[in-house]
Parts: sequence; C-alpha cells; structure tokens
Amino acid sequence: MSEKVDFTFSFWRNHFKSLISAILVIAGPFVLLGGGISGYFSSEVLFGVNQITATFSSLIGVLFTSIGGMFVLYYTLLYVKVFLETNEVPTFKILWERKEEVGLGNMLLSMLGLSVILLFGFLFLIIPGVYMSVVFSLLLPVMVFEKKSFNNALSRSSFLIKENWWSSFGFYFAIGTVAGIIGVVVNSVPNMFMIFGASQQVDGGELPFYFQPLIILLTMVASLIAFMINTVNYVALAVNYFSLLEDKEAVSLKDEILTME
Repeated sequence: MSEKVDFTFSFWRNHFKSLISAILVIAGPFVLLGGGISGYFSSEVLFGVNQITATFSSLIGVLFTSIGGMFVLYYTLLYVKVFLETNEVPTFKILWERKEEVGLGNMLLSMLGLSVILLFGFLFLIIPGVYMSVVFSLLLPVMVFEKKSFNNALSRSSFLIKENWWSSFGFYFAIGTVAGIIGVVVNSVPNMFMIFGASQQVDGGELPFYFQPLIILLTMVASLIAFMINTVNYVALAVNYFSLLEDKEAVSLKDEILTME
C-alpha cells in the first residue's frame, strides 16, 4: 500500500500545475460561485436573515459546489486517461474536445445515482455506507477507462474490490487523511473570521463594512483550494483501479502507469 500512496502523491505533485490549470477553467466558476453563495449565507447569519431566504441560499450554494465537484472528479480521471494514451500533458483544449468521449451527462447522472445508493447505505447505519463507498469506489474510473455503462460499471467495481476491500479502504484512508487535514486548515481561515464576528456582536460591537465581502472572498478562495486538494483523492481512484486490474486479471499495466511520472 505504501508504494501506491507514494506514487499517488508523486504523480499529483508532478502534475498539479498542469492538472489544475486544465480543469479549473471548467470547474472553477461553479466552485467559486458555490463558495461565494455559501460565504454570503454564512455572513448573513451574523446580521440576521429570513429563514426561508437562508435555506434557499444554502441549497443553491450546495448545488453549485456539488456540480463543480463533479466536474473536478470527471476531468481529473479524464486527465489521467489522456495522459496514459498520449504520454503528453493534457491541456484544457484537449480535455474539452474529449469531454463527451465517455458522455459527460452520463457521468453526472451516474455520480448522482451513486450518491443516492450511498445515501441509502448511510441511512442504514454508518458501516453499510462505508462498505458500499469502497465497493463502488471504482465506478467512475471504470466508466472513464473502460467506457462501461452505469450498471456494468457497478458490477465491475464490485469485482475489482472483492477480496481487496481492506487494502483499498486503507489506501483511501491514508490519502484522504492527508487531504482532509489540509482542507481543515484551509477552511479554518474563514471560520475564524466568523467566530471573531460572532464574538464582536456578543460584546455589543459593530462589524466593519468590509466584513461581509471579506467573508465571501475568503470562503470562495477556501472552496477553490479545497477542491484543488481533493484532486489527489481522485488520482488515488485511478491508481487503485490500475493496481487492482493488474492483480485481478494479470494485465501488466504497471510499467505503463509508471510512465505517468
């Protein structure tokens, strides 16, 4: 597992600049808009806001952020695929030209379908949800790399993960922990300003005129950085897919994957 972890971070570090520059043109506006709306809603709490308006604003922010996250995931996997096929660093133009290769709409619907499945899993306690999250974690890599349908990709992911659940869980946990810690640190910045604003109001003080725009800006930047960091989790999905493919079917792809460095 340590070899996969080292390779994942190595690839992500070496390709970070080109990967981010290629996908943020597509996903960035959604992430920024979602972060901005969330920041506005958070700051409005300090000033008092109608509950219906607050709820509506929050849902709109989550919607745009979720769409941005889906785009980041899809184009990260597509980036890896194009790089493997061409051994050249993919640009925004290349990714955009191949966006319908797998079917962007199909991918988005599949992500939504997977979310519904996992939601039901978590409703029946945490353990079934976590188990299903790992079992179907390769759904999207299978759809991107093998061009399979949603149902076939579910079965394929289950087959690849079978007898490798714990190793896959440990691998995802290791990568996710590092990314999560960085994400917490990044998001703590706007949160600290929110705490400061709340304490000021408790003490009867007034907030400066620039406080709300500052919160919105910080939340937008934090959202963007968080999604940039999350790309390492999506690279990990691709790495685990190829690793299990080699183990399960004795397909010697290791040398090909290592060319990604």
